[in-house]
Amino acid sequence: AQAPEPPTAAASGAVGTAVSPAMAEALRASFVRARQTLPAFLSALRGGSPDFTGFMARLDTERADEGSALWLVEVRPLPDGGLEGKVGPVTPGLGHRPGEVMRVTPDRLIDWLFLDQRARRMRGNHSLCAILSQRPPEEAALRRAEARVDCPD
Repeated sequence: AQAPEPPTAAASGAVGTAVSPAMAEALRASFVRARQTLPAFLSALRGGSPDFTGFMARLDTERADEGSALWLVEVRPLPDGGLEGKVGPVTPGLGHRPGEVMRVTPDRLIDWLFLDQRARRMRGNHSLCAILSQRPPEEAALRRAEARVDCPD
């Protein structure tokens, strides 16, 4: 079986559509979980294991809990402790364009993900879990299985 693919912009909440108050609350809670588990992401990123690939990081924006997203792809660690990556698909109006290289500090991250090739699982992507928590249970289970992402119950 193949490792999971990184999420598309739509699956990650990058569509920029208005969200319900319940979705906004679920997203805010997912950002807290992502920040609490950020050391796992940074350790995997800096560890250099070939089993860990597809590092992505979601940056804080003023509209993050409204479904806007600014994901960096091809994230790599910098010697000064910062991170560098390319802007992925973006919500219009955030002032960035796909492919733009950005350097950020880890405290700007509100979500993260990477692919664990050995386990064939996606790690992180807490905002996807928040989005799926607002979907019908059968659909959410199917999407979690397709993405091979572990979401808290």
